[in-house]
Amino acid sequence: MMRKKRVLRYKKEDTYWDDIGKALCEVYAMYGIERAIFYLRTALGPRISISQINIISLSADMRVLTPVCSTNASCSAHREITPQGKKLRYLFPDSPVDDILVNNDISDDIKHFKQYFSEKGTCFVGQRGVLRIPFYSKDNMTYLIQFWSEKSLAFTPQCSAGIQRIIHFFSVYLYKEGFEFHEKVLQEQAAGIKSLGYDLLCRCNGLTDVLKKIMRVAPSTVPVLIIGETGVGKESVADALHELSERKTGPLIKVNCGAISENLMESILFGHEKGAFTSAVSMHNGYFEQAHNGTIFLDEISELPLSAQVKLLRVLDSHTFWRVGSSKIQHTNARLIFASNRNLEEMVRQGKFRQDLYYRLSVYPIFVPPLRERHEDILPVTEYLIKEIAAELGKSVSGTLTEHDISSFYQYSWPGNVRELKNTVERVLIDYISGNNLKDAFQSVHFTQQLQPARDSYQLPSSWPTLAELEQSYITAVLDHVHGKMTGNDSACSILGIHYTTLRSHLKKIMPK
Repeated sequence: MMRKKRVLRYKKEDTYWDDIGKALCEVYAMYGIERAIFYLRTALGPRISISQINIISLSADMRVLTPVCSTNASCSAHREITPQGKKLRYLFPDSPVDDILVNNDISDDIKHFKQYFSEKGTCFVGQRGVLRIPFYSKDNMTYLIQFWSEKSLAFTPQCSAGIQRIIHFFSVYLYKEGFEFHEKVLQEQAAGIKSLGYDLLCRCNGLTDVLKKIMRVAPSTVPVLIIGETGVGKESVADALHELSERKTGPLIKVNCGAISENLMESILFGHEKGAFTSAVSMHNGYFEQAHNGTIFLDEISELPLSAQVKLLRVLDSHTFWRVGSSKIQHTNARLIFASNRNLEEMVRQGKFRQDLYYRLSVYPIFVPPLRERHEDILPVTEYLIKEIAAELGKSVSGTLTEHDISSFYQYSWPGNVRELKNTVERVLIDYISGNNLKDAFQSVHFTQQLQPARDSYQLPSSWPTLAELEQSYITAVLDHVHGKMTGNDSACSILGIHYTTLRSHLKKIMPK
């Protein structure tokens, strides 16, 4: 008799959960996923203390996490796409992504949740327990529904089993009818982070502070000044600022100020009218007009001549400018991002850069540290570059690398930073034959030039040189002395007393073809 009552009680319990599951499918069919999870939180209220429910999707490699929707009022669906450099192992400490996870006390793991989520996209703050259940998988993406509780031990074995029955009903329905929300997520991802440079930034633990600053300032229209040595990834930071802003659907115009001759600078930036000068045979829209409702990235801003600096200051102050040869005011709604590998404060003191312009463009500076100061990034960056370059070269690469396999990379100072590392990886992969041992290919890389003691003074060649040989030897010695640093304090340009563009033209002459 006791057994019969127990069986009846179990059947009654199962019916309770099954009824909620069926109702969940009906609400979803009529109103969509957002209303469905709101219904579910309400339906579970009498039995379980559920504070929030949210849905996330995760890529097969556990590197890209997308908040889909949430009962948290401050969370908007598709608000953010959060690619992470390393796998989200801390979010799934005890089981694979396609397994159920129950954690009735997440207080010790909050720091790991915070590492991967922002406040607006999730609802972990103040929560004590979480139940995570996968319910749909397609196109290498897995969807998981998460139940949160502010009470410890809320997810008892009985309650967890009941919720699983509900989600089983829902999962069967979705596989039969299709998860229409999946297409929206794919569209959001397609319109979201497209920059490989940004993806690379996310893999760098040494750039955690940089990424935090990017996240904070990207949604605003504040001018940003990116500071760092040549090759550290300043352009990638600009990509991230654009892709994470509300202007991501607009144009991103990139301008290298050091590559434009001084007499053409104003025309290229601000445009010109027909007949403004001898070769102006037609009207030309400058970069600021082309970047309207988007972003303009001015790299090597230190190379901007003083005459153009005056006009740029006006753009920063009023978002207006004149085309060369015109008296009509033009307007631009472009967001301005600047980058420099030189010390602008020192240039201001030397009278080479306007002080008022410096204060306007450096409202929010972001410093990108050199690669030699963040050795923890060498391996993940190398692995990332191998994958990207191998795809470009059409080569199949198998196997993984360890720090030991690229030990020579850690002994090198990388004066050219990530750009030099990319060139090194490319050279290795050009010689690499698919199917060979990848570790052997990288273990054979040596940087003998860095193992030699740096020369502290200029050394004459053994015999009397020609003027060209003397120039080549001297410039090489200076570059060796400053470890390849081209601009800024204690750089080759400051020692030689020449402009960066002049040094670059000399290097083109002396470098072997």
